Amino acid sequence: MKKHIASSSIAHVSDGDRHAVAACLHVLVMPGEDGGYFAQGIEIDYTATGDTEEAARDHFAHGFIETVRAYLRRGRDLSALYEKSRTPGKYVEAYYAAARKDAFGCVVRMDLGEEVAADVALPREFNFIPAQSAA
Repeated sequence: MKKHIASSSIAHVSDGDRHAVAACLHVLVMPGEDGGYFAQGIEIDYTATGDTEEAARDHFAHGFIETVRAYLRRGRDLSALYEKSRTPGKYVEAYYAAARKDAFGCVVRMDLGEEVAADVALPREFNFIPAQSAA
């Protein structure tokens, strides 16, 4: 078993072509400037949008997992997700000032030795953790 990265938000281990990635990210979900909603990762500069808060969260979840899978398929180091990109400070400040603090957790398992059809549904191994209100 090889440990690739371990940060406060993302861990990646592999055994040959088999990979497991676990992530727990803080996510700011807020109204978008042009309507709809915007979901912004705090530990990573990753965003998604949607017509509703739930759609923005769902798009964030699916998009993040597909990004992880794409990195694994290409043999890229997942540390590039958080080391080279920085979330703009205004979003970090807004997250910690907000009354609602969303968090997203997921586990992605992937065996690169087996081809996976593009239309295979994502596993429901992720969720938004109930938001915590500021005390």
